[in-house]
Amino acid sequence: MGRDKSIGIAALVGSTFIYSTYGIITRLISDTFGAFSQNYYREIFSIALMVVFFGIYRNLWKKYERKDLVWIIVFALAGSSIMVFLYVSFNLLTLATTYFLYYSSMIITGYFLSWLLFKERIVGPKLLSLLLVCIGIGILYKFEVSANTMFPVATALVAGVLTGIYNVTSKKISGIYHPLQLYLPTSVFAFVIAIFGALLIREPLPHVSVTDTGTLWNTLSAAIALLSNTLIYIGFRKLPASLASTLLPLEAIFAAIFGLFIYHETLSSAIFVSGACIIIAAGLPDLISYFSKHENSNSNRSN
Repeated sequence: MGRDKSIGIAALVGSTFIYSTYGIITRLISDTFGAFSQNYYREIFSIALMVVFFGIYRNLWKKYERKDLVWIIVFALAGSSIMVFLYVSFNLLTLATTYFLYYSSMIITGYFLSWLLFKERIVGPKLLSLLLVCIGIGILYKFEVSANTMFPVATALVAGVLTGIYNVTSKKISGIYHPLQLYLPTSVFAFVIAIFGALLIREPLPHVSVTDTGTLWNTLSAAIALLSNTLIYIGFRKLPASLASTLLPLEAIFAAIFGLFIYHETLSSAIFVSGACIIIAAGLPDLISYFSKHENSNSNRSN
């Protein structure tokens, strides 16, 4: 294994591990922050860190091109409210159920938008992947969803739809920007929407204190978000996109393990089977694509 490949795999595994801790962090801050206040508080620090970063590394900042502006706005709006919806689900569902619902709607949305925006055909491995997602989500609904959990289930699904939009629309944006330059407008939109949402539902102001555990964890999560985004950037630069994409579902596996050992959340056979279907579906097309290209490359060399 080459050095670049090792760095890329380490970066993506590290990123998925970090992302999988958001469910834990959400529960740690729930006594201090509400769904909206946790978001606007965290984004203040995220924006400040990015302003400092680009103040130091000004050469990394590129002027936004006019043709990218519409897609940057769509991209930023989609990404701005994901954590608000996941906040609800993380606190009312098990971590595994939340992540599997989230991934299922993300995959379906991603395929639909890829067909709509890029005319990608949903055949072969992609069709099988879509079928596996439908089987997985069907099992979850039949055995794990009740009338009492419909709301957090819906918020997990909405978060997945928004992430699907966020991921696919990023492909419509020129690849000249540093990832944090795209994350910055997302944070700005997230801050504004969270303030508006908190005012709309009259969410109480958080009791912020330097000695409060929730405050410390939410402040730390701002730095964690920037670190995980940077690691994804490194991973996709060092690895083929098809191989890199197959590592992303590790996030759901890590989260399920955390839920099992930290919160003693049991993994029922329904969750286990549905989760396996959704995780396989997430990586199947890219994994097949990677090995197909690898085999073609080897056959060309031998010829």
